[in-house]
Amino acid sequence: MAIANYNFHLKVDSAIYYEEQALALARKLKLKLWEAYALDLLGASLTNSGAYPKALQIFLTAQEIVEDEESEKSIWNIAALANDKKPATARLNILASIHSDKIRLYKVTGNREEASESILECKRIAERNADSTVLSLVYYEIGDGHFAQGHFDSARYYFQNALLCVNSSGFKFIHGTILNALGRLYLKKGDFILAKKYILEALEENQVQNSETFIGSSYLLLSDYFKALDKIDSALLSARKALRTYQSVSIPGGTLRAYQSLASLYKLKNHSDSAFHYLQLAFNLNDSLNNSEKVRQFQNIGFNEQLRFGQLEKDKTELQNNIRMYAVLGGLGILSIIAIIFYRNNRQKQEANKVLETTLTNLNPLNPNLSNLKKWPPSVSSLQALPMKFKTH
Repeated sequence: MAIANYNFHLKVDSAIYYEEQALALARKLKLKLWEAYALDLLGASLTNSGAYPKALQIFLTAQEIVEDEESEKSIWNIAALANDKKPATARLNILASIHSDKIRLYKVTGNREEASESILECKRIAERNADSTVLSLVYYEIGDGHFAQGHFDSARYYFQNALLCVNSSGFKFIHGTILNALGRLYLKKGDFILAKKYILEALEENQVQNSETFIGSSYLLLSDYFKALDKIDSALLSARKALRTYQSVSIPGGTLRAYQSLASLYKLKNHSDSAFHYLQLAFNLNDSLNNSEKVRQFQNIGFNEQLRFGQLEKDKTELQNNIRMYAVLGGLGILSIIAIIFYRNNRQKQEANKVLETTLTNLNPLNPNLSNLKKWPPSVSSLQALPMKFKTH
């Protein structure tokens, strides 16, 4: 896992190899949380490599594991998964990470609605755990959503909150990404001074973090900055640096954006051959990333997952209905038992009263059915206990 993490933003193929090794070990050792963690990292790397349908399937498998509280029972090295060393926190941390990585997958595949759902779920978990690291990711994604809709003030608000969370948590890995976002925002607003400031800070931060993926993003953004100032040669230089960076780490999504940027810049310089060359490269790469078969597979996986969750909700509703029905039947059964007991007690009481009444009648000395009074010789004490009318008789 450590080697996979190291290679995550350096060499995607190497990251995938070590993630698969970690996954095999976690399964062999029956460590469910570590299995889910390995699956999450693998899904994120597959997203970087452009294997979108497989990435979604991996994420959903990981999510199914950590949504089951039984996964908390197989714990090893929990301190690496939760600062408070609580199994429940570790499980929710991994679930939040899965949702945050699904956000990126849904965004790159154009599934904005699903991305929004994952953002909300991630936010709910982060707030429950008071996890500023995850909250920094959440605020960044919310800000990015506002930016896409042209709500720049709201976007800036959430980007600034994301920075505060990064500073409080010490999670510097996405620091450069948030700075990039602020640079992009100010560039869109036409504030070139602040745009340059944040872009250069982002580039420096990403180099410190040794994150080649984010370095490529900074170079592309710097190219856009020079393009906006009509400095096309400087823009081309930055775009080429972005292309080399993305190609070195095998990130096809970034490579595609670099191709598109170069095609646009060469068109501005009236270099038709170069513009067509990069446009053709972009077209071919885009087709391989988003061909109809991949789109169909991705949609089918998402649809099947919706069906699965729909069935789970249906089963949950049926279970709740059955519980209510059994509770009612159980209550009726108890009432029936109580009624039977009262009925039997009442019958027994009536029968006992009849026996007592018969006995007292038979013992009465004035009973005309008594043939021989000598059979009933009352003592003096017993006569004194009789009612007065017997004593004066």
